[in-house]
Amino acid sequence: MDQNTLRESANRIKVKTRMLMTLFANEKEQHRQARERIAALEEELRQQQRRNAGLEQEIMTLKMASVLSPDHRDVEATRAHLSGLVREIDKCITLLSH
Repeated sequence: MDQNTLRESANRIKVKTRMLMTLFANEKEQHRQARERIAALEEELRQQQRRNAGLEQEIMTLKMASVLSPDHRDVEATRAHLSGLVREIDKCITLLSH
């Protein structure tokens, strides 16, 4: 091999090495960006899980409150029943007064 052939081979190797280094740098940057995206998505997932747990707790609280609080119809029925009892007591007092 003569010197020109060796120089051409060395230049081709240099060009290919630069291309490989550029490709490697691009892949390395994409990998870094992908890791950042994964970290951001994992944090978002943790936030959503915390929010979900809070909402589930709120649902349980509301269910308990609805079980413990009287129904509107029950309150009306109780009031009507008490009003009837008061009227009967008033009648009895009126009868006893005469």
